[in-house]
Amino acid sequence: MSLSKVAIEAKQVLVHAHDGYVLTAELYQPSPKACIKRVVLINSATGVPQGYYRAYASYLASQGFTALTYDYRGIGHSKNQGWSGKALSMADWGRQDLDSMLIWLRKRFPEFRLLAVGHSVGGQLIGLSANNHMLDGVLTISSQAGYVGHWNGIERLKFKVFTHLVIPSVTRLVGDLPASVLGSEPLPRGVARQWARWCRNPHYMVDKQGQPIREHFEQYPNYLRMIHISDDTMYAPLKAVDALFAFYKNAKAEVVTRTPEDFSVKSVGHFGFFKRSMPQSAWRETAEWLKAPFLTQDIKTVA
Repeated sequence: MSLSKVAIEAKQVLVHAHDGYVLTAELYQPSPKACIKRVVLINSATGVPQGYYRAYASYLASQGFTALTYDYRGIGHSKNQGWSGKALSMADWGRQDLDSMLIWLRKRFPEFRLLAVGHSVGGQLIGLSANNHMLDGVLTISSQAGYVGHWNGIERLKFKVFTHLVIPSVTRLVGDLPASVLGSEPLPRGVARQWARWCRNPHYMVDKQGQPIREHFEQYPNYLRMIHISDDTMYAPLKAVDALFAFYKNAKAEVVTRTPEDFSVKSVGHFGFFKRSMPQSAWRETAEWLKAPFLTQDIKTVA
C-alpha cells in the first residue's frame, strides 16, 4: 500500500504531562477504512525535533497505523518558556513526557494495540515509564546504554572528552548546550548535565546517589526488538546496544543487526534510518514486525 493510495490526516495536539508541562505532538491517522487499530508512539533521539520523523510516521499511517510523534520538554515545539516548575531533566523525558503520552493514547484509543518505536534515547526512555507495561511491543533503532566504556578507540576518546569536559564546561558558561555542539536542537542545561553524568557512570542511568535506575526497565514484560545498525559506530556500537538490552531483563527481547547492504544503501549510521530518502523496504520490515500476530496481549485500560 503506497502513501498515495491512503488518505492520511495529520494534526497537531497538545498533551499535558503529569506535572502540567505542555507538550506538542503530531497525530497521523489513516482513513477509517484503512485503519488496523494499532497505534505507534514514536520517541525521538536526543535533541531531535519530531519533524525529523514525519516521513516515517506518514509511512506507518499509509500502512494503516495511527502514529504519534512529539517533542520532549525543552525541545522543538515543546519549549515552554513560561515553565516555572522544576529544572528540566532527561529522566523526565521518560517519567513525565513519554509516560503521559502512553496514558493519553490509551485513553484516546482504548481498543487499539499500543506500540512504540524508539530512536536512540527514545528506546532508553521506555524503561523510565511507570506505564510501559501498557505497550504490547517496542521496536528500537540504534538505542543504547550511553556509558563511555562501551565505545572503543578514538570514538571512546571523543565521547569521553564530550561528556567529561565539553558538556560540563559549556553548560557552566552559557547555560543550555548550543545546537552547534550537539548537531541538533539546543539541549536544556539540566538535560545535558544529567545525560553527561549518566554517560560517565558504568551503570549509565543512575539516581543522584549513583544507584542504577532499573525498576521500570525490569517491569516491562512484553515484546522488544532492538535493531543495531552495523555502521553506527559513533553513537550506538553493538556493545552499547547489548548493554541496554540487558536492562530489559524480563522482556521478550532480541537484538538484530542490519547492514547498509540489507537496505541497498551505502551508509545508514545513527540518523539515516528515518530520513525520507531511506528505501521503504527498510521501513516495511518495521511495519511488518509492528503488525505481527504475536503482538496480541490483552488490552490494558486506564481507570
